[in-house]
Amino acid sequence: SAHAASSEVPSQPLEAMAPGRAVLWFRNDLRTRDNQIFQHRAVRQAQELVAVYCIDPRHFERSTWGPHLRTGAFRARFLAESLESLDRTLRRIRSGSGGRGGLIVVRGQPEDVLPSLFPEGGVLAFQREDTSEEQEVEEAVLCRLQGGVEVLSHWGQTLLHRDDLGWNVQETLPIPFGKFLHGTCKHVKPRQELPAPGTGDLPQAPNLHELGLTSVITAEAGPLLMAMLGDAATDIATDSRAEFCWRGGEAAALERLL
Repeated sequence: SAHAASSEVPSQPLEAMAPGRAVLWFRNDLRTRDNQIFQHRAVRQAQELVAVYCIDPRHFERSTWGPHLRTGAFRARFLAESLESLDRTLRRIRSGSGGRGGLIVVRGQPEDVLPSLFPEGGVLAFQREDTSEEQEVEEAVLCRLQGGVEVLSHWGQTLLHRDDLGWNVQETLPIPFGKFLHGTCKHVKPRQELPAPGTGDLPQAPNLHELGLTSVITAEAGPLLMAMLGDAATDIATDSRAEFCWRGGEAAALERLL
């Protein structure tokens, strides 16, 4: 198959197998620390790297379950701040890319945007999701990729890695919960945190005009919110009754934890 969801490294000289372009498709993993997406050797050895996030218009449609948008204003603000933060971090890591090493944010459906980034061959890396709509998008993306694109996917949303549990979460669950708490959790420990990439660890970015993308959004909270919510973006205000305001981004998350 042209699409191999594996991070195994063939025993060939790195120069011989280095892909021309690696594309990192960010989804619900907007961070550099403890993120498998940066650890694949094919990503690190690529000639150039494109980090992209798609603002999917389907996420901002009116919900079928009530008179509201599927993504509300506060969640959108949190997402916009997270994207802005990731962009700053990537630019710092790839400071030698002439100011173009950050996150590319595009308004569009991933299955329309991502395949166009591969002129021939290359690597697509992303975190897989567990929910049905996200999985349908994954399949749509993979179906539209040209042959020769290597796909590197991983799971990364649980404290305990699913490969360490001893059972397949897609086939069975330990019932009752006490069986999981006193059985699995007693013997399985969280994996060591993966290091964040440092300066010089990632390939340089191509010129944006070479990618042929349209609907690229500046990775700043204001323009991002406008792209998500339109005129409704101007109505966001923190409720004065709130204990505190949740801020998006890796740095803000670490500040809350540490």
